[in-house]
Amino acid sequence: MSTTSALCNMAPLTPSHGAALSAPDLLRLESFGSLYYERSRCSFHALPPHLTRLLVGSCQESALEVYARKPDSFGMSETKLVETVVRWQKAGWLDESFRCKARILNKKGPRGVISGPLVTHLQLTHGCNLRCSHCYVSIVPKPPPDELSTEMLLAMFADLQAMGSPVVVLAGGEPLLRRDIWTLVDALKSYELDAWLCTNATLIKEEQADKLAQSALRGVSVSLDGPDAETHDAIRGPKRFEHACRGIRALVQAGVRDVTVRVTVSTQNLHNLSDFAPLADELGVAKVVFKAFRQTGEASNEGRLLVPRDVYLRTIERVREEWPSGSCPAEFGDGIPNRPPDWTQIIPTFGCAGGTVSVTVNAKGRVVGCGPVETSNDWFLQKHSFQECWHHAPTIQRWRELDGNSSCFSCANLSRCGGGCRARALAVGRGMNGTDPWSFCSTPSQSALQG
Repeated sequence: MSTTSALCNMAPLTPSHGAALSAPDLLRLESFGSLYYERSRCSFHALPPHLTRLLVGSCQESALEVYARKPDSFGMSETKLVETVVRWQKAGWLDESFRCKARILNKKGPRGVISGPLVTHLQLTHGCNLRCSHCYVSIVPKPPPDELSTEMLLAMFADLQAMGSPVVVLAGGEPLLRRDIWTLVDALKSYELDAWLCTNATLIKEEQADKLAQSALRGVSVSLDGPDAETHDAIRGPKRFEHACRGIRALVQAGVRDVTVRVTVSTQNLHNLSDFAPLADELGVAKVVFKAFRQTGEASNEGRLLVPRDVYLRTIERVREEWPSGSCPAEFGDGIPNRPPDWTQIIPTFGCAGGTVSVTVNAKGRVVGCGPVETSNDWFLQKHSFQECWHHAPTIQRWRELDGNSSCFSCANLSRCGGGCRARALAVGRGMNGTDPWSFCSTPSQSALQG
């Protein structure tokens, strides 16, 4: 019996992630092949042309029948086919009949430019009830009148749906200060968007927590910069630790999915990061995420908060070792964004995720590759649709055409970091093509985190 025949006789496998969500997975055709969006995990997967053809064909009939018709055209053996199909079925990409139920989107961009961002960061407002020392956003006490209207934001939601770009991060300022926040949150399901809300949680009580729990949000990320009142309040103001923890408890008790604590690591909390483990367990959150402070935007003058990269990596490695095995999971970022496989050519040799796989829209409609990086030539949603900005805005295209510098191009780590963060390079006066002071080559010692 051939391997494909044996596969046909197998008992159906149950997808590992459980029941399917109401909105389908997406299969976005791209110049390099395709991007498969696995909705249950909110993750994109790059596929080369031969696997794209197999998956597209399986939307009409069994993947086995697609392969059997022209096996030579897929460049893989029956054994490899079985491995691939089983893996896809376990992930939920194929049903029990080995057919794909994903919605196909064929809006290919030009070579090197994907049809839509993988992640969209949306600053809903510049209004905030806090004044945090490390925040790069220009904050005001309440939302100003010239911020994007509800109608403009819903039009952007429609563009994201049409582009197959469902992953959205709703941030601010403090997004809960927007009067139409519940209208926007309620609209997420209609536009098939998978969104996370970033909040300081100080405004969240039982009523707000219940609404968030009943919404289509995939999770809520809460900023907590100290495991105790002394540390947190030194950064965010008196009583803020108490109020934030109250909000987190309300979210967890209401049953909000994926409540995460996000920690910005700076010189002010470097000494007690391990103490977040017992706090996270007591609060009942799903995860703690550590990310380094970036001296950018409005925080460009806060050099006192900046932790040198080698010190940060050593500290994070120590915290990782001290983190109790049975405690809430922790995620330790090393400050360098992940890059897609080189064969996709999504990101140029030099450059980061900004303007290539991610984009930021600020509260006044400015569309930029990265939140802290603004220029006078940026396009705004008041004059151009989101799709137009992604494909044609000159400052977005600039991110895809960076020249780099001789130091980065001679470095063995270039393929790994792409030169690092452009916002950090700008903050120290090195320009868009300069070296990131946090890039690998700028660090005297390498850490086990790089793996």
